[in-house]
Amino acid sequence: MSLAQAQTKIEKSNKDIAAQIRDHKTRAATLEKKAETLKTQSGLLRTHIITLAQDITSIDEKRDRLEGRLAQLRASAKTLTKQLQNDRQHLAQTLAGLQNLQNNPPPVFLIEPNDALAAIRGALLMAQIVPFTQKRAQVVRARLTELTAIRVRVREQSIELEAAEQTAQTKHQALMIALQDKAQAEKNVRQQAAAQAQTIALLVKKARNLRDLTQQLQKRLQNKQESKRQTQKPPPIVDSAFSKARGQIALPVAGTIDGYFGAPDASGSPRHGLAIAARGGAQIIAPYDGEILYAGVFRHYGNIVILRIDSHYQVILAGLDNIEGYVGQSILAGEPLGQLP
Repeated sequence: MSLAQAQTKIEKSNKDIAAQIRDHKTRAATLEKKAETLKTQSGLLRTHIITLAQDITSIDEKRDRLEGRLAQLRASAKTLTKQLQNDRQHLAQTLAGLQNLQNNPPPVFLIEPNDALAAIRGALLMAQIVPFTQKRAQVVRARLTELTAIRVRVREQSIELEAAEQTAQTKHQALMIALQDKAQAEKNVRQQAAAQAQTIALLVKKARNLRDLTQQLQKRLQNKQESKRQTQKPPPIVDSAFSKARGQIALPVAGTIDGYFGAPDASGSPRHGLAIAARGGAQIIAPYDGEILYAGVFRHYGNIVILRIDSHYQVILAGLDNIEGYVGQSILAGEPLGQLP
């Protein structure tokens, strides 16, 4: 091979390499742009999911209020109905007395002393019965008016509750679609999370109780962070203001507090957390920003989610029917984590 041919071959090889470099750069730029687009879409989707979750929580609270009002209205209607039944009985007895008096009137002509006494008694009885009957009739009319108004309100509240139920169903369907889209976008991340879940499953088997489990999970996270710290410079640890926000954080589910930490439960044993009474199927949301350390079944607690808030605080949510989330997932306050049975 001549020198010129060798030079030509080298130039061609260099051109090919340059073309490959340009091609790789173009692909890298395209992938980077796609990743940026996915990141933006993921952020928008996340915001959409949080908004839907907030809407569903508001609807759940509205449904609870409507059901409470309906229960009160129906109780009032039941009481009024019973009172009206008693009023009818009293009026029936009064009318029977008047009918008897009409059929057996006192004598018009006084022939015997007893006739005069009977006439006086009849007059006195009429003087008492007529005002009493009128007063009773007024009470009955007032109660009937009130009962009619209550029945109208019951119908109105029932219609409003039905509309809220339909809205909740629509919002739930929209949320499920959004969560499916998010899961698809996070497919690769979820596959990595599945590997972590297998490791955590071993910890779950070894853990004796919730405290033991949370300590093991925290230790695992610290070991993981230490390994990462050895390979790269870690970002400064900034704890959240969770300790200052306590007492102002929204409940993770729309409901009423059924028991506080340390208070006796139904069996008399002290509670290990805050108990919340909520409707079946109610949505569970993250009460604060954090990272999911564990999501799955644990002992008699059923499905639980352990949310790491910062290096000092963890939140444990128990009693879930299904879980929307995976180990290692970063969670924002208000994001849905699952539903109650």
